[in-house]
Amino acid sequence: MENDEYEENCELSPELLRLVEQEAREIKPHQEQVEMINLGDEGEEKMVKIAGDLSSEMKQQLYNLLEEFKDIFAWCYKDMPGLNSEIVQHRLPLKPECHPIKQRLRE
Repeated sequence: MENDEYEENCELSPELLRLVEQEAREIKPHQEQVEMINLGDEGEEKMVKIAGDLSSEMKQQLYNLLEEFKDIFAWCYKDMPGLNSEIVQHRLPLKPECHPIKQRLRE
């Protein structure tokens, strides 16, 4: 039996075809439509993201709720007095003799 003849007679199972197709697909992160709203005053921006697919009535209710309680949100580090800097600072424990390696950006 020649190679071409063998390939013609060889049928792939639907399950195998599904797996090959799934492997070839690019997996992308879920991208939800969002809308930015400003809860700040004229000179001060306090931007918040909300779902973009809400009804106008629901958006208004959510805006009113966020507006009512905007003073309890921490908009910057100054808004969090007494917060231990050990919690918010990120450090990488590197040995002094080991130099970090910079890699090219992966796509």
